Amino acid sequence: MTEKNERMRDTLDFTTKSLTALVEKGSKDLERLKYDLHELVEQKTDAMNRMFESELLNVRKRYQEACQGVVDAKESINAAFRAKVRTIKEKSAVFFAKLEMKLEENNKETVAVSQMFREWQETLQGPTKAYEAKFFTLQTALDSAEN
Repeated sequence: MTEKNERMRDTLDFTTKSLTALVEKGSKDLERLKYDLHELVEQKTDAMNRMFESELLNVRKRYQEACQGVVDAKESINAAFRAKVRTIKEKSAVFFAKLEMKLEENNKETVAVSQMFREWQETLQGPTKAYEAKFFTLQTALDSAEN
């Protein structure tokens, strides 16, 4: 039995050594796989970060271009607005200057017409006043002679 025990012990030792070697090899493989997985995850993370940074730069660039476009549009609209306001002011000034000249001309014509009317009135009323004065004198003389 000793021989049988010895064989069993040898078999057990061999199996134990084999299993231990396999477990150690499995552990090493597992560690290597964990390290490889960790490296792979880091590479993917770095690649995603680079891609994200690249896209972020593109978005910033487009945003800045859009902002500049808005600023340029604002400036051009303000310039056009100022030019149109200037034109309106000039046209308004010309209009009111013409209006003022026309009013002065109308005032002069009104004064001239009024003066002509007074002269015409004097022409028409002058003989009437003279006639009334003569009539009054005659009537006064008649009234005096009757008394």
